[in-house]
Amino acid sequence: MSSQAANQSWFQSLAPEMAEKWEEFHNSVYDSGELDRLTKELIAAAASTVGRCPHCTKAHIQKAKYQGSQRSKLPKHS
Repeated sequence: MSSQAANQSWFQSLAPEMAEKWEEFHNSVYDSGELDRLTKELIAAAASTVGRCPHCTKAHIQKAKYQGSQRSKLPKHS
């Protein structure tokens, strides 16, 4: 089981309604729209950096790199 799947399982078991709403929110953010996936990941990396969530920041930076981001666009501590 991946760490993301384990986190979702943990979240789902402890707070099923919140987990469901979070998944709805997440899906609506990442559905296609005006912004491409890379831009969305860069915004999420910046927001999680400001929110001081190192786990979230690391995950969004990895996803931004996967989407083809250049290091110059990523938060400085990555």
